[in-house]
Amino acid sequence: MTATASPARVLRHDSDLGVWEMALRGPDSRLRPFVHGEYCDWFETRTSFGRRRELPFVAVPVILNFGPNYGVSGPGDPHGPMEYHGSFTAGLYDTYVMVQSTGPSRAMQINLTPFGARRVLGVPMHELTNRTIRLEDILGDAARLLVDRLQDAPGRAARFALLHAFLLQPIARSGSPPPA
Repeated sequence: MTATASPARVLRHDSDLGVWEMALRGPDSRLRPFVHGEYCDWFETRTSFGRRRELPFVAVPVILNFGPNYGVSGPGDPHGPMEYHGSFTAGLYDTYVMVQSTGPSRAMQINLTPFGARRVLGVPMHELTNRTIRLEDILGDAARLLVDRLQDAPGRAARFALLHAFLLQPIARSGSPPPA
């Protein structure tokens, strides 16, 4: 069986408020049961770096950060203290969190299904619920090596290919999912 991935589509914005660009691409066909939606590779500059309310959804976001740390507060406390993270993941939340850029950002995001997160991250979902965790605290040195390789890749197509290969490894090791 040949693996397939959808081509990337690129969205751009340029105004007095700032500039952003994101490339969205569907996962390799073998990863579709484990990835919610599309991968996102983006950069963003803004004239001011504000907070964003991230609403809960049934996916586990993984942020592979190539720029300044992100501040995250919550869940459900817009004025709560910020924890600062480079690359990170968050479990399923039952309310919103606040996320703040601390400067021009450059990153990739994967939204894993809960089943995919268990297989890729190797952590039971109850250990991630309502938490934001540094990716290195889950994956160890593999997280830093992945981010370094993605950052050094010669373009988006190469980053997407590296991401596919990285995600396929733990899924292949864990065997076939149950039919249900």
